[in-house]
Amino acid sequence: MSLVYGHNTFLISRFSAADLGLNPLDYPNICFEHRQKYGHLYWIPFISMGNVYVISKGDKYLHCTSDVERLLKQKSPPKTSIFAFTGFLLIGLGLIIYFLNEFQQNKSINNSIKKQENQRVTYLTNCVNNYQAHYYFEFKKYAIDASNFTDEEIIATVLTNTDSSLLLGFYEKIKEQDIAMASKEPIETSENAITRKPDMPEYINRGKIMDSVWVQKANVIATLDVLNKSTASSLENGLKFGTNKYIFKLNKVYKMLGPKPRVSTKLEAQERNYFELTNYGLNATADSIIGRNPNIKWLLSNARAFNYKDKIAIKTTDTGYATLYFSNKAKQVFAFEIYYNYREMQSVSITKLDTTDGSQNMDALEPWHYDYDVD
Repeated sequence: MSLVYGHNTFLISRFSAADLGLNPLDYPNICFEHRQKYGHLYWIPFISMGNVYVISKGDKYLHCTSDVERLLKQKSPPKTSIFAFTGFLLIGLGLIIYFLNEFQQNKSINNSIKKQENQRVTYLTNCVNNYQAHYYFEFKKYAIDASNFTDEEIIATVLTNTDSSLLLGFYEKIKEQDIAMASKEPIETSENAITRKPDMPEYINRGKIMDSVWVQKANVIATLDVLNKSTASSLENGLKFGTNKYIFKLNKVYKMLGPKPRVSTKLEAQERNYFELTNYGLNATADSIIGRNPNIKWLLSNARAFNYKDKIAIKTTDTGYATLYFSNKAKQVFAFEIYYNYREMQSVSITKLDTTDGSQNMDALEPWHYDYDVD
């Protein structure tokens, strides 16, 4: 018998001489066996190689005479044992277990997706019904005719809010060349350069409304059940906004209120007691910075404009806390607590404060409520 592959037999049935009607005295210490012959791989049976009838004496197997074999076949007719295919059975069992596991995983993933989608629909519905002034809506554009494929979004603000309807104002689309002209970062100028979509704050800071339309809140909410399907019947609940080629579905709600300062000190500019902040939110002006400890001085850079992706520099004389104040054209004030610690790899933490009473506003995000941020 080979270790890797070969053939062997296993017992199907065993008989004594008396079972076959033979004289036991003529066959002392002998058994008659019907055995299954099989081909194996690493001792695991894979295929049947027929039946054999043998005389068993101790650990030896001897061939039967034709008369004895005929008697054995009468007692135990030739048959194929399913265990001769154990290898294939194990493979089949493994595949069944694998596919059952895959099925369960897919079912779990699908349930998770459905749960997230339900959360999304519930939350966006709440955003529409309980609109707040710092919510901005993103609508996804879908082609009714599959030949008019598009992958665009339009951004809207709410000009007027009533109990049952909204007057949506749609921001003018920002062209790529306009982004390039206003960019504060190096850009590619070749024809093969990769272009980018405008960031959300760029629409709002620009503030150009190209059109407005009254819509029922119920109709906006109905678009949440519209999936990206090609059949017109599945798109009947979409908003058309004056076009018969496309429908629009509420995709996201962005929460944006004031500037979003983030630490952005470049490696070559790093030095003790100095750091830079970049604005990833709405346009504002840096008004002042006031330290908690009067013995520690805090200084703002001369450039106080803090528009989208503008930078300001801050210097301090030691580790400590300070409150940084911003304001916008609407005379709204935004306060952020700054903590600088040069002893711990010059770490800087920024916490938004509620300017009404100075208490900390954790600004928690609920599912599918987007607080715009850029890494």
